[in-house]
Amino acid sequence: MRKLMLVFAVMTALYPTGRVWSQDEEVYGEALLPPETLLMISAPDIPALSERMSASTGGKMYADPQLKPFIDQLKAKYEEHSANLKEEIGVSFTDLLELPQGEITIALVEKPARKLNGVLMIDYADNDEVADKLIEKMDAALTENGAEHSTQMVGDLEVEVYKLAGGKDNPLKTLCYFTDEGYFVLATDLAAIKSVIERWNGDAKTSLADQEVFAYIMEKCDTGEESAVFKWYVNPIGLVQATVSMVPQASMALGFIPVLGLDRLDAFGGTMDVGVEDYDYVSKTFAYVEQPASGVLGVFNFPAVEQVPPAWVPADAAMYMGLNWNVEEAYLSVESVYDSFLGPGSLGKVIDNFSAAEDGPGIHVKNDILDNLSGKMQIVTMAPADVSDDAPPVPPMTFSIAIKDAAAMQKTLAKAAKSDGFPGKARQFEGVTVYDIPADQLTVAVAVVGDALVVSTNPATVESRVRGKSANSLANSAAYKAFVKHLPKKSSMLTFQKQDAQFKAAYDLLKKQDNDQLEGIDLSTLPDFSVIQKYLRPTVSYAIPDENGAFFMGFSLSDE
Repeated sequence: MRKLMLVFAVMTALYPTGRVWSQDEEVYGEALLPPETLLMISAPDIPALSERMSASTGGKMYADPQLKPFIDQLKAKYEEHSANLKEEIGVSFTDLLELPQGEITIALVEKPARKLNGVLMIDYADNDEVADKLIEKMDAALTENGAEHSTQMVGDLEVEVYKLAGGKDNPLKTLCYFTDEGYFVLATDLAAIKSVIERWNGDAKTSLADQEVFAYIMEKCDTGEESAVFKWYVNPIGLVQATVSMVPQASMALGFIPVLGLDRLDAFGGTMDVGVEDYDYVSKTFAYVEQPASGVLGVFNFPAVEQVPPAWVPADAAMYMGLNWNVEEAYLSVESVYDSFLGPGSLGKVIDNFSAAEDGPGIHVKNDILDNLSGKMQIVTMAPADVSDDAPPVPPMTFSIAIKDAAAMQKTLAKAAKSDGFPGKARQFEGVTVYDIPADQLTVAVAVVGDALVVSTNPATVESRVRGKSANSLANSAAYKAFVKHLPKKSSMLTFQKQDAQFKAAYDLLKKQDNDQLEGIDLSTLPDFSVIQKYLRPTVSYAIPDENGAFFMGFSLSDE
């Protein structure tokens, strides 16, 4: 069994995706998969991906001469393990990495109905020698583990079929595969592989590529190139339904999907590309949700507004996130789900009872807190100042959410502070009441500042907020301004991150690690952080609503 799992793991570790030939036409993984595909991960052109990655900022960092002493150690370890692998299965890691000459695709399909099966497709082109060795090893491992071998003609292709041993205790019953035109196609059921062959031969009229939801997602996530270097798609509810249907005892759970409104979540999908247009890297994701969203999906209601880091956010912030949350709609969604299980008015009664409890703070969660939130919020983290020998420190974080009535919120905080068991202490800072609450090894400061409720793990940050604008704001920094022309005028969410500030603590900690625990790799050969800092570019991501869901994009800019 060990040899079988080794060979299977090696082949699937290549992130399978496929491109196949239909007569004289070159088609891609999604065109070869049936409409019942519930998950697809695909890299349409592995050599192109490798080439673009080498030319990217990450590739340039890898090739930096000052990193060479450390990289050489990693290469030596790589060669050592590669030799062990070649002795085990007859091919090296390098052979495996060079095997794909086009696409690799991995998918989960509901073929036959109510059964989930895997499909793997690899375009190995003319690398017959490596492919033949791997297939020979796989055949031998299957036979050694008691699998029954047979062949079956599907159209004009001969399919190798293995009925696996293990009986009821083995969830994997079958493995079948075929090779043709430099492609290797593997599936966990004959019905699944037949669905691929039908499209391979042009006998099927529909495929995943033709499905409205899939096509819409891929159109929204188009990177402008012939094909992104990476694409993915998942139907989460379909996966749950197919999985649960295979376990009769859990079938009752399917009834909760429409009650929770999750049946409106059709799919997620996206693309990733490297070195296109002005981007060093760019990822795009689309969540396809039937409108109007209901149930728990209604909680994720984020209307688009102008998103600019407020003046109080400093230029040296490691991360800034701005969100605009429809708090009222979110509450109504939670209330509708809760009441659908326990009866109309149930959630309201729970909140009322909590407010009236004799040993409680006397705060009405909805009337005193939720109804006072306007929904526009910011989250800011700063780079940690010090690095311990054991773990990276927790970065200082500040949360701010706009409120409708500052005086009312101040009264709510004062009432909470007077309740029994309140762990914090109140103090005055330039006319603002600040509540310091000890928590583990840090202090959380809470205050109403202007028209916002502010919570921070660094009391000094709240004090700085009270003083007003930052002398050097993030919005006016050159790092942030470089992204402005690439951003939409309005968005639901906007995030700006400095990779160098976020990574430095972990890098410094890595250099402090004991070499004895790393199989001889000498971490002292790592260069000073300043060497790699120039390769760690700021990144930006944003989300915007769409008539069929929401679109997300993240990217870093190239230096050209």
